[in-house]
Amino acid sequence: MAKAYILCKDLLEKLGVRCHPSKAGFFVWADFRPYLKTKTIEEELELFNEFITMGVYIVPGTEMFAIEPGWFRIIFTLPEELIVKAFKRLELVIKEIRQVSEENEPDIEPCKIS
Repeated sequence: MAKAYILCKDLLEKLGVRCHPSKAGFFVWADFRPYLKTKTIEEELELFNEFITMGVYIVPGTEMFAIEPGWFRIIFTLPEELIVKAFKRLELVIKEIRQVSEENEPDIEPCKIS
Protein backbone atom coordinates (compact mmCIF):
# COMPACT_ATOMS: atom_id res chain seq x y z
CA MET A 1 0.00 0.00 0.00
CA ALA A 2 2.98 2.31 0.50
CA LYS A 3 3.67 2.09 -3.23
CA ALA A 4 0.10 3.19 -4.02
CA TYR A 5 0.41 6.12 -1.59
CA ILE A 6 3.64 7.29 -3.22
CA LEU A 7 2.06 6.99 -6.68
CA CYS A 8 -0.97 8.99 -5.57
CA LYS A 9 1.18 11.66 -3.91
CA ASP A 10 3.44 11.94 -6.97
CA LEU A 11 0.49 12.24 -9.35
CA LEU A 12 -1.04 14.96 -7.17
CA GLU A 13 2.25 16.86 -7.25
CA LYS A 14 2.34 16.61 -11.05
CA LEU A 15 -1.13 18.14 -11.13
CA GLY A 16 0.04 20.93 -8.84
CA VAL A 17 -2.26 19.76 -6.04
CA ARG A 18 -0.89 19.79 -2.51
CA CYS A 19 -1.62 16.89 -0.24
CA HIS A 20 -1.38 16.35 3.47
CA PRO A 21 1.34 13.79 4.25
CA SER A 22 -0.10 10.44 5.29
CA LYS A 23 1.65 8.21 7.79
CA ALA A 24 -0.83 5.33 7.75
CA GLY A 25 -4.16 4.46 6.25
CA PHE A 26 -5.51 4.02 2.76
CA PHE A 27 -6.32 7.61 1.80
CA VAL A 28 -4.72 11.00 1.28
CA TRP A 29 -6.15 14.49 1.79
CA ALA A 30 -5.75 16.53 -1.42
CA ASP A 31 -6.06 20.32 -1.47
CA PHE A 32 -8.20 21.43 -4.41
CA ARG A 33 -8.99 24.82 -2.84
CA PRO A 34 -7.16 26.73 -5.61
CA TYR A 35 -9.68 25.30 -8.08
CA LEU A 36 -12.74 26.67 -6.28
CA LYS A 37 -14.09 30.00 -7.51
CA THR A 38 -15.15 30.74 -3.95
CA LYS A 39 -14.26 28.77 -0.85
CA THR A 40 -17.78 27.46 -0.20
CA ILE A 41 -19.39 24.08 0.26
CA GLU A 42 -21.45 24.76 -2.87
CA GLU A 43 -18.31 25.27 -4.95
CA GLU A 44 -16.74 22.16 -3.45
CA LEU A 45 -19.81 20.16 -4.49
CA GLU A 46 -19.66 21.71 -7.96
CA LEU A 47 -16.07 20.51 -8.31
CA PHE A 48 -17.10 17.12 -6.93
CA ASN A 49 -19.79 16.91 -9.63
CA GLU A 50 -17.23 17.73 -12.31
CA PHE A 51 -15.06 14.86 -11.04
CA ILE A 52 -18.11 12.55 -11.02
CA THR A 53 -18.94 13.57 -14.59
CA MET A 54 -15.45 12.40 -15.57
CA GLY A 55 -16.02 9.07 -13.79
CA VAL A 56 -13.92 9.76 -10.70
CA TYR A 57 -15.33 9.57 -7.19
CA ILE A 58 -13.26 11.28 -4.54
CA VAL A 59 -14.88 12.31 -1.29
CA PRO A 60 -15.51 16.03 -0.68
CA GLY A 61 -13.83 17.01 2.56
CA THR A 62 -16.90 18.64 4.02
CA GLU A 63 -18.58 15.23 3.86
CA MET A 64 -15.78 14.02 6.12
CA PHE A 65 -16.08 17.01 8.50
CA ALA A 66 -13.19 19.00 7.00
CA ILE A 67 -13.17 22.51 8.41
CA GLU A 68 -12.52 24.20 5.08
CA PRO A 69 -14.12 23.45 1.68
CA GLY A 70 -11.81 22.31 -1.09
CA TRP A 71 -10.09 19.36 0.54
CA PHE A 72 -10.89 15.95 -0.94
CA ARG A 73 -10.18 12.50 0.44
CA ILE A 74 -8.65 10.20 -2.17
CA ILE A 75 -8.62 6.49 -1.42
CA PHE A 76 -5.74 4.71 -3.13
CA THR A 77 -6.57 1.03 -2.57
CA LEU A 78 -7.03 0.39 -6.29
CA PRO A 79 -4.74 -1.26 -8.81
CA GLU A 80 -2.06 1.09 -10.15
CA GLU A 81 -3.57 1.26 -13.65
CA LEU A 82 -6.89 2.48 -12.23
CA ILE A 83 -5.18 5.12 -10.09
CA VAL A 84 -3.31 6.41 -13.14
CA LYS A 85 -6.51 6.40 -15.22
CA ALA A 86 -8.37 8.35 -12.51
CA PHE A 87 -5.62 10.96 -12.30
CA LYS A 88 -5.68 11.45 -16.07
CA ARG A 89 -9.38 12.25 -15.71
CA LEU A 90 -8.72 14.58 -12.78
CA GLU A 91 -6.12 16.32 -14.92
CA LEU A 92 -8.72 17.02 -17.60
CA VAL A 93 -10.97 18.73 -15.04
CA ILE A 94 -8.05 20.76 -13.64
CA LYS A 95 -6.92 21.84 -17.12
CA GLU A 96 -10.46 22.97 -17.96
CA ILE A 97 -10.68 25.02 -14.76
CA ARG A 98 -7.29 26.61 -15.44
CA GLN A 99 -8.29 27.47 -19.01
CA VAL A 100 -11.59 29.04 -17.96
CA SER A 101 -9.82 30.94 -15.19
CA GLU A 102 -7.26 32.36 -17.63
CA GLU A 103 -9.99 33.33 -20.11
CA ASN A 104 -11.88 35.22 -17.40
CA GLU A 105 -8.90 37.27 -16.21
CA PRO A 106 -9.28 40.90 -17.16
CA ASP A 107 -6.83 42.45 -19.57
CA ILE A 108 -4.86 44.91 -17.50
CA GLU A 109 -2.39 47.20 -19.13
CA PRO A 110 0.80 47.71 -17.17
CA CYS A 111 1.05 51.11 -15.57
CA LYS A 112 3.66 53.49 -16.90
CA ILE A 113 5.85 55.24 -14.45
CA SER A 114 7.21 58.52 -15.72
